[in-house]
Amino acid sequence: MLKYIIITICVVGFVESFFWELWSNPIIPVREFNGHKVYRVVPETLEQLDVLKWLEADNDLDFWTDAAIYQNVDIMIQKDKVNEILNTFKEYEIQYQVMIEDVETLVAAERHAIENHKPSRRFDEIDWYSYYSYDEIIAWADSLDCGENVDISSQVYGSSSEGRDLKVYKFTNGSSDPNPRPSMWVDGTFHAREWISPATVTYFMNDLCRNPSNTFLNDVDIYVVPIVNPDYEFSTNFLVTWTECGEKQERITIHPLDASVLVYPNRNFEFKFGGNGTSNDKCSNNYRGPNAWSEPEVRSLAEYLISTTNSADWRAYITVHSYGQYILIPYSFDNETFPADFPEMENLATDMESAMKAIHGTPFTVGHSGSILGPTSGCADDWAYEVANITYSYTYELRDTGRFGFLLPAQYIIPTAEETLEGLKYAARFITL
Repeated sequence: MLKYIIITICVVGFVESFFWELWSNPIIPVREFNGHKVYRVVPETLEQLDVLKWLEADNDLDFWTDAAIYQNVDIMIQKDKVNEILNTFKEYEIQYQVMIEDVETLVAAERHAIENHKPSRRFDEIDWYSYYSYDEIIAWADSLDCGENVDISSQVYGSSSEGRDLKVYKFTNGSSDPNPRPSMWVDGTFHAREWISPATVTYFMNDLCRNPSNTFLNDVDIYVVPIVNPDYEFSTNFLVTWTECGEKQERITIHPLDASVLVYPNRNFEFKFGGNGTSNDKCSNNYRGPNAWSEPEVRSLAEYLISTTNSADWRAYITVHSYGQYILIPYSFDNETFPADFPEMENLATDMESAMKAIHGTPFTVGHSGSILGPTSGCADDWAYEVANITYSYTYELRDTGRFGFLLPAQYIIPTAEETLEGLKYAARFITL
């Protein structure tokens, strides 16, 4: 059967593993991806939407954003596919524009920045001028000393698919109050390609620890998971493999961070599992898994939140993703169903956006997730609101709006983290009122 096994190099596998493995395996050969482009299209008819969904299923393309009617859809196209796909766009009158002219240019620049930055720091140091691996982030978090004003503690709440610790860090003023205190949960790194997520969440952790003006910690406990899914640390595979999917050969991208190489973690929560915006096709980027909770990273997070309701009065849940610059409010599973608390949730989201925009002028679109991005089911924020009963549940989608997409250069880490910090701190203060 060897003749049916094809191995090809693709920027998807490369960008999702290269930066995380470069530090631990510097002898990995350099790959080049000259000519790979990212295009943006906006389907304006159901026929155009069907064409995009067909392209997603039947071509060697990487959809950076989900295909939805009247929404921006960003697609990475390999060099040898560009003309073919553009002809399809023209045939169906799908308007398109180039967002990234050459993916390799951005990849090479980031690789160079990482290589130059590594010798200047200790393994357990983070300075937010570069992106870091799971081992480096956990080593740094475990070494945090917040002094006398803030008590930081950590707990292993589960194990990943490859046996790595799933760790949550709790920040408090050290109060011995026996009653459950108002609590906020913040997590990052559901997905490998969202490098800005762990960088931003660790920046938030550092501020909680070092900034004496965070008096809200007198009244609220904050739980932070910098890396929900750590298994990108395991993979050194930059390739895209081919396997049998149904009756035909289909592409399966190796996602080092994902709990399995197939399942999309943010489609694996039990609430509305298997609904809109998911697929039971193992070849789909929206493959939801064989059943709800099939991924230990997802299951362990949910079990921890539910198990701590006697010690934590959960009032806010914020999961940090990229990209697009959104503050998304449940529900995600449908574009017409709104939570009962939507007006209050929208008010807080609007205030968080104002606090974030005030830092660098970066705008964020606030609104109902299913309406803005199209329906997606089995998502973390929907589950947090509906099942864990956490009223103020949100998804942050950080910078940018597509100029760099998932390849956001490290020079944008600090400004992105600074503005996100203000939104998170506003939420922390709000839930104590």
